[in-house]
Amino acid sequence: MKPEQLPDRAHRIAVALAIVLGAMDAWFLRNWNLNPDGVSYFDLARTVSRHGIPAVVNGYWSPLYPAMLGGALRLFAPTTAMMFPMVRMIGYVVFVGATLAFSRLLRIATSSSPGYRAASLGTRTLILVAAWELYLLLVLKSVGLFLVTPDMGVTLFVFFECGELVALATMPMTSGRWARFGIVLAIGYWWKAILFPVSGVMLLVAGWIAWRRRDGWRGPVGAAAAFTLPALLFMVPLSLVVGRPTFGETGRLNQLWFVNEAPHLTTLCIAPGNHLPLGRVGVVRTDSVMVTRPLTCALPERWPDSTLPLWYDASYWYQQTHTYLSLEETTAAVKRDISYMREALSDAAPLMTVAFAVLAFAALITRSSPSTSWPLVVLAVIPVLFYLLVYVELRHIVPFLVVGAVAALLAIINRPSRWRRTLVAGVVVIGAVDCAMHLSLPVLIELSIFRHELRGDPRPAQLSDRVAKLLAARGIAPGSRVATINTLWNVDWAQRAGVLVRAYTPEYTVPPEQTVAELRDPCTAFAYDQSMRAARIEAVVMLAPLGVHVPPGFEPLGDTGYFVRLIRDQKLPGCGG
Repeated sequence: MKPEQLPDRAHRIAVALAIVLGAMDAWFLRNWNLNPDGVSYFDLARTVSRHGIPAVVNGYWSPLYPAMLGGALRLFAPTTAMMFPMVRMIGYVVFVGATLAFSRLLRIATSSSPGYRAASLGTRTLILVAAWELYLLLVLKSVGLFLVTPDMGVTLFVFFECGELVALATMPMTSGRWARFGIVLAIGYWWKAILFPVSGVMLLVAGWIAWRRRDGWRGPVGAAAAFTLPALLFMVPLSLVVGRPTFGETGRLNQLWFVNEAPHLTTLCIAPGNHLPLGRVGVVRTDSVMVTRPLTCALPERWPDSTLPLWYDASYWYQQTHTYLSLEETTAAVKRDISYMREALSDAAPLMTVAFAVLAFAALITRSSPSTSWPLVVLAVIPVLFYLLVYVELRHIVPFLVVGAVAALLAIINRPSRWRRTLVAGVVVIGAVDCAMHLSLPVLIELSIFRHELRGDPRPAQLSDRVAKLLAARGIAPGSRVATINTLWNVDWAQRAGVLVRAYTPEYTVPPEQTVAELRDPCTAFAYDQSMRAARIEAVVMLAPLGVHVPPGFEPLGDTGYFVRLIRDQKLPGCGG
């Protein structure tokens, strides 16, 4: 290998390493339980596969990711055992796309940086290694493949379009490339609603670059048109479904829940005579009470294919609500989100976070930002502010943080000097330590489990898979209607079993121990069964609270901690039957 090939070789090795580590994660997680968001996305996917693309219009969840899953369901028709592995494989394909998009962003950004081109081979290699270390820590492990969400796809779109912005800052784009820029932004919006306001920022940045260089107005206008037309194809039917002009209700609902302190979905089952603490948000729908002892509510029948209607489209309950601005509430939300982000980054990449903060501060005070990296700075700061003002999880802002880190790396070497090279080298060493602490152990665990599998020692089945099979053994067939006690939110077992959750006890507002105690009374249990039978509920599934003896009539599902009560036609003398 020639010395001048060292940076390119390091870059290719990093791409290959990321793809291999992602493949290991995808295989390890192939039959993993789905998170609550993943259950809803998969519900939407099944609805699309059965009823076509119009079924994907949803006030809360964005359409393209579940539409892609639904297309795969229709194309491959996987068995129940292969449904979740198929979802993981699709997630891995998206991760590979995100990795290639990041590789492309780095190549465009480094080739556009005068400081990088003037740096030594060693410094250029260190720059690339530092960027890929952060990618592995934040994108591979913090966004990751363990959650079934579209967040990995967001990283793909952000990295691709940031590459376009850096290229635009270097030289004018053709009309075709401007059109592609707008179309990809629109596809990103279809992928996740947050990319709608982010697309507005990107279009403004692109327009500002073109205006300063006097490129003319045709390119920016063409990009805006290429974005607007496909975006409207989703916005119009979505607004009709929701009942108001909207590009997506997720942000508005998060504002309601986490800033305006509106009642969350899990608190909408309330006893007659009680009232929700609505404050200034308007009217929130509540669920229909089926029985008061134990308090149990029915879920809407408007989504017959969904595993859990409560989370299938959260906007349904909040159509008559409105958000409002409050300095006090917003300040509290920002403080909460900053505290959360500090803790999340301390868990994910504690040393690397400090190192890049020092790097960015050094670049700022020395005013060493190159003219080609300022679009990356804008795209790192503004979307993060969007999230901090409302509600944030680390996976939401990872692509923007990584983009900002790339800008900091390029800025610090804009004026080559020994102390700058030393600072970059220190970042690489710190990143290696963080990777050793946070990547090596999961990789070793995965390799150990793979070795056992190759020797013919399969892993134990997932808990939700065992529960689903035990329900089937009790005669609860796919399509059966069930109620839940203390197992409302994580219902991947129900999705595996193909059953439909159509009633629930409000375990977040009524202690499960109280529910269990009330069902120990024979007459209360009889009335409860009568109400379930009237709603065509065939069984009640309960996750037993720790240290609590389950009521009579609940049969254990093996040693899973779950119990089932079959709703049978019965008479109990002295209790109305």
